[in-house]
Amino acid sequence: MEGIFNIMDFGAKPDGKTDSTAAIQAAIDAAAEIPGTVVVPPGVFLCADLQMKPGVRIEGKSAWRFRGAGQSILQLSRPDATCLINISGAVGCSIAGLSLLGGHLGENVHGVYLHFDYFGNGRQEDTPTIDDCFIEKFSGDGVHLYRVWCFSIRHSMICRNKKNGLLVWGWDGFLSDNWFTGNYQCGLACAPEAKSLTCTGNRIEWNGGAGFDLRHTNAVNVTGNYFDRSGRTGIDIWNDDSVQSINITITGNIIYRNGKNKLNAEDKSECSQLRMRRCANVTVSGNCFAVGTDDQGMGAASPKYGVVYEQLCGCVMQGNVMEHGMLEEAFVDLGGHTGAVIVKDNAGDPVGDDPQLIAHF
Repeated sequence: MEGIFNIMDFGAKPDGKTDSTAAIQAAIDAAAEIPGTVVVPPGVFLCADLQMKPGVRIEGKSAWRFRGAGQSILQLSRPDATCLINISGAVGCSIAGLSLLGGHLGENVHGVYLHFDYFGNGRQEDTPTIDDCFIEKFSGDGVHLYRVWCFSIRHSMICRNKKNGLLVWGWDGFLSDNWFTGNYQCGLACAPEAKSLTCTGNRIEWNGGAGFDLRHTNAVNVTGNYFDRSGRTGIDIWNDDSVQSINITITGNIIYRNGKNKLNAEDKSECSQLRMRRCANVTVSGNCFAVGTDDQGMGAASPKYGVVYEQLCGCVMQGNVMEHGMLEEAFVDLGGHTGAVIVKDNAGDPVGDDPQLIAHF
């Protein structure tokens, strides 16, 4: 079919033994001339450092599950690679229906990688999309987007990577209907800044760091997500200088049993459901907070605190339900505010010492 390029027609082998990098790259290069679609049929194809091209779509058969890959698998072939798929400069590219496996090979090897200067790209927004993909066990980030503009990641599972599930330095992104699960650091990390992100309907669970680590963020909408059993705070909005995170909504989320690894940490504020530091114009409303143990009642309950906050300006925390939402205190005010902070109409009390009030599966 015209415009469709099957990687096996270029010599790729689905045996999980043969390095098919050259064959897959040849298919991508051929598709770039139209541009067209590269098809990855079912099988395991070894490769590394594939370079996507503008307007090209690479797609496979998904059918992945929570604990394993789907039908069309690209597997990292060597530990000295930068990444599995490089989308730098590939304006308008799309990755769909693929399982990308890193096997924890090497050091700091990413699954999907973008490192680009928007202003050196003819001022063209990157506009990549990642849909229905399973991205697992990379020694770096599952998805690493460094200076990205206009991107979407949808219905994908990004899991068990040694750094973050997703790292973003960028602007104008949509994250919806994804799993960020079991990554060694954060589910989502913003560094050094991120602006205009819409995060809706994601499940963020069992990550070693924060669920969402929102550093130097502006215009971020966090709505209808599920934050579960983060190693430290579920949502961390912060800055380490005079710049403030501003214009953020935290609305309609389930924020459950976070701070798992910080019960005995020196900085107790990390054992919280939500932490805000040096923020302005932030609203936290309509969320449900719950304390809990590991599944089946195993492990220690967490967190100690509901919301820990300091150095705020023009922020509102209102209308959240917090019955049995923390072990000790619902709100911990560390002061230093430069403007109005409203905390009211939040219903619920800490668990205290009563184990019968601790939620668990």
